[in-house]
Amino acid sequence: AGPQRAGAPSAALAPGGWDRRRATRSMLTMSACFATGEAALVAVIVLGAGLADDPTAPALASGCLYLAFVAGTFLAPAIVDNLGSPRAAISLGLLGFACFAGAHLTPFLALRATGAAAAGVGGSLMWTAEGVYLARLSRVYGALLEPPDETLAASRLAGIFATVLPAVLTVGKLAASAILGALGTGPDGAWALFATFTVAILGSAACAGACIRDVPSPGARAPLAGCCARAADVLRANRSRRMALLAPNNVAFGLFAGYVPLHGTLLVARALGAEHVGWLFALSGAVSAALAALSARAATVGRRAALVVGGSASFAGAGLLCAALSRGAPAEGDAPRWGLLGPVVLLFALYGAGNAAWQGPTMATFAEAFRGESHAMNPAGGRGRSAHSADGSAVAFANLKLHSGLATAVGFFAFPALGPVASGAVAAAAAAAGGIAYAALVPSLRRGQGPEAAAGPEVTRSTRAAPDAPAETKPAVEE
Repeated sequence: AGPQRAGAPSAALAPGGWDRRRATRSMLTMSACFATGEAALVAVIVLGAGLADDPTAPALASGCLYLAFVAGTFLAPAIVDNLGSPRAAISLGLLGFACFAGAHLTPFLALRATGAAAAGVGGSLMWTAEGVYLARLSRVYGALLEPPDETLAASRLAGIFATVLPAVLTVGKLAASAILGALGTGPDGAWALFATFTVAILGSAACAGACIRDVPSPGARAPLAGCCARAADVLRANRSRRMALLAPNNVAFGLFAGYVPLHGTLLVARALGAEHVGWLFALSGAVSAALAALSARAATVGRRAALVVGGSASFAGAGLLCAALSRGAPAEGDAPRWGLLGPVVLLFALYGAGNAAWQGPTMATFAEAFRGESHAMNPAGGRGRSAHSADGSAVAFANLKLHSGLATAVGFFAFPALGPVASGAVAAAAAAAGGIAYAALVPSLRRGQGPEAAAGPEVTRSTRAAPDAPAETKPAVEE
């Protein structure tokens, strides 16, 4: 799609009838369907631990879910490519979430374990498909800007997703608090909670299948028989220096996705009471949504880097604060200590700020840095496009969730044994490392190319098309 004519940018149409308004609506629709299912899943994970007599069992179930998630990330790119439709992959993933939520309506642990596996694989499909959708839509939207600008397009669209997701998460947690407040934390309240979220997930799956508009792929479908080679592509991408510098930030997010729902929840239950867990997580979601809306304006590399580094500092502060508060929290069964309310509120606000930085600017970086399948995904040289790949963004976003999902799984298994203080120190150190690594990537991002650009003389083209060229992925390497 060529640049729009000056004076009528909103009227210009890309191939397939796209315009900026339609692209924005499509991103909002996808984000709303995705976020509804994610909100229900997070509520089941967090409140499942809060409602259990022994938090160890829910922590192990969550760890199994994230292990299945990690395993699924190796197959997700091939499945998403083969389906040819991020919409279909998101709908399929939401059905896996529904299995996990519905399994909580029964007392059978085997069903919950099966549901956890289904939700883990479903989550890998959803997050990979969301990344592919963002990358494809950024190409379309960027071509419709005057002048064409995929960096600005990726920031705006990622900002929409990063605003909608925590906003819907906030609504989900407030709804959970309302249900438990009305019916209590006994069996009736728990059954009503899990039934409500199961129905919400099924509704979002149906809406996703009916309402999300697919974006044309820049390449042909990858054969499903190439799953093993596609999984090798996921691992091979980590040899890229660019991916290596982005991975620590993903790991930090993953550790906090396990640390705060586990030790943060237990801290609130001991210091204030279990009934306050829902609104505090809702507060973190509100902070995340508000900051994510601002991050959509971060259209330059420098501003985006400032947000990511600031988010890393917020995560580190949340880890250290939770560790310090846990040392002085009341013992189980003691009276609430309301003097801890202010610090606990600050803890969840910092957690929300860290999430906003990861869900917006980091995803925008992935969408822009790994669009198509450039030499950044093939650091060893040779052909710029894998023979098994149709869209390099699938491999990139699979790694984004591979790093964070593996870290979350490790956290759910290790953090109960480490305790809140040692776990908080580990998570805070990981957040600091993530911020430093991203800062080291900034100079190459400012040059508009990855650190591998000097890998060899065979790299002769950029994956960014010229403004007058069709909106398609060009090969990064001359054969």
